Amino acid sequence: MPECELVDDSTTVNGVTISVKKGTLVQERVDAIAYSANPKLQLSTGVAGIIKSSAGSEIVRETKSWIKQNGEVPVGGVAFTTAGLLPS
Repeated sequence: MPECELVDDSTTVNGVTISVKKGTLVQERVDAIAYSANPKLQLSTGVAGIIKSSAGSEIVRETKSWIKQNGEVPVGGVAFTTAGLLPS
């Protein structure tokens, strides 16, 4: 898959390199994707829908399992899943 275009110089903060790129998020090899989700982790539209369609059904199973075990994600909270079928 083609890489996204770097649109700004990368910077490192506390040992973490941050880059601003333009392109399709789900084609990039990254350590993590951080995005604003809804409290029930419903992957239906927008960025979540794109992640779901590219990562596969495993992501849906993982988010449902997370909610079952932990309840809704509070404002400012964090939930994790694997990359599913995304490049990692």
